[in-house]
Amino acid sequence: MWATGATQGFRTGRLTSEMKVLLKVPARYSNLLFGGLLSFIMVTIVAGAVVLVNQGLTADFPLQWLKGFATAWPIAFPVVVIVAPRVRKIVVQLTGPVT
Repeated sequence: MWATGATQGFRTGRLTSEMKVLLKVPARYSNLLFGGLLSFIMVTIVAGAVVLVNQGLTADFPLQWLKGFATAWPIAFPVVVIVAPRVRKIVVQLTGPVT
């Protein structure tokens, strides 16, 4: 039996072109994906930094970091999704063509 591109990729551990298409998110969700990724990265870094500065590197640092993330991300995600399009418009108004 011949393996298709998708199953072949799973066996080799490499993404085939068929698998890359399957992993694509429809463009209509790009704002949500952008907001999710940006807020996830930002909150992960900021929560870790705040916990590290306030409590130091203690045994319960990972748990406190996770608690900080769990508190902040539900706030940060909708804020980024709502604010980012407005910020993009402001940036367009503040910038001009390259001369």
